[in-house]
Amino acid sequence: MTRVALVSVLVSLFPFAIVLGSESPVPSIEVHYREAFAVLRVHLKEDGFADEEISAFDVKTSRFNEGAVETKMLGIVRAPRDYSHFSDRRSVREAAAFVRKHKRTFRRVEKETGVAPTVVAAILWVETAYGLYPAKHGALETLTSLAALTVPSFGERIAVRMKALALERKLEGAEGVDWGKRTREIGDKWYEELKAFFVLAKQLGWQATDIRSSWAGAVGYGQFMPSTALSLLRHNGGMRTMDLWNWADTIELVARYLRMSGWSRKASLAKKRAAVFEYNRLNAYVDAVLKLKYLVDKRLKTSTPAAATIGAGRGNPEATGTPAPAGDRTGPPVAASPAESNPR
Repeated sequence: MTRVALVSVLVSLFPFAIVLGSESPVPSIEVHYREAFAVLRVHLKEDGFADEEISAFDVKTSRFNEGAVETKMLGIVRAPRDYSHFSDRRSVREAAAFVRKHKRTFRRVEKETGVAPTVVAAILWVETAYGLYPAKHGALETLTSLAALTVPSFGERIAVRMKALALERKLEGAEGVDWGKRTREIGDKWYEELKAFFVLAKQLGWQATDIRSSWAGAVGYGQFMPSTALSLLRHNGGMRTMDLWNWADTIELVARYLRMSGWSRKASLAKKRAAVFEYNRLNAYVDAVLKLKYLVDKRLKTSTPAAATIGAGRGNPEATGTPAPAGDRTGPPVAASPAESNPR
C-alpha cells in the first residue's frame, strides 16, 4: 500500500490516528467540524438570526455528535428495531394507569380533536415510557452535528467515512446507497431543524444549551422534532405557548398531530394506521402502538365503568374489540428506507 493510500484509509476510518513518519496528527473529524460550524453560523445570520438569538451557538461548547450522525446515516441499511415488548403486561398496565391519571385532560382533548386517549397513551409509552427513558444528548449539539452535513466540504468527508463503515460492517444494501446525496439531504433537513430549535428557544424561553434530546434531536415527552413542535405551536388551537415536558400539553400536542395526520373518530383503520405512521415511519412501530392501544382499551373496559368511558365507543371502531392488524400488509406504503425511523 502506498503512503498516500495509507493516509486516505487512516483519515476515513481513524480520524485521530497519527500518520506514520509525521510529527503532526491527521486532522481529526473535530477539526473539520469546527470549520463547518463556522459556516453554519454565517448561514444562520444570513437567514436573519441576530447574535443574541444564537448566542448559545458557540463551537467552544459544542462537540461533534458522531454517534448521532452514524445512526442517521447508517439507518438506511440497518435492521428494523424490535417493538414486540411494547405489548407485554407491564406496558398495558402502565398505559392504562396513565389514561386514568390524566383522564380529565384526555376527555377534554378527545372532545376537541376526536383522537382516542389510548392511542396517545400508547405512543407516549413507546416513545419515552412516560419519561423513564432519559434524553441522553444535548439537543443543540445533536442538531448542529447533523446540520453540519449541509456544508459541502464536511458532508463529503462524512459520506466517504459512512460508506467505508457500512462496507466494513457488511451492511446489506450499502453498495446501492448514494452516500453523497443522502448526506446532503440529511444536512439540509437538520439545518431547518436547527433553525426551528432557535425559534422555539426564543419563543418558549429555553436555555438552549440545557435542552436534552434523542439522538436525532427530538425533544420533550412526545419526542417532537423542533420543526414539528413549532408548526403545532403556530397552527393549532390558538396555543401561544407550551411546555414539552408537561403532560397536559404533551397529550394535547400528540393528539393534534394525529388529527393533522388524518386520525378522527370515524376514520377507517387504514387512515388511522397512516396517521400513526406519520408519527414514526415504521410499520413495526405502527403495529406496536395499535396493538398496545387495543390491549389498553380492553383492560379499561374490564376494569371500572368510569374508566371504560374514556376513549371507548362514540364511533371509534378500535374500541369495539377489533384487534390491531399485524405486519405490513394493511399498513401505509413503506418509506424509502423501511429500516429507518423518521422522527417527527
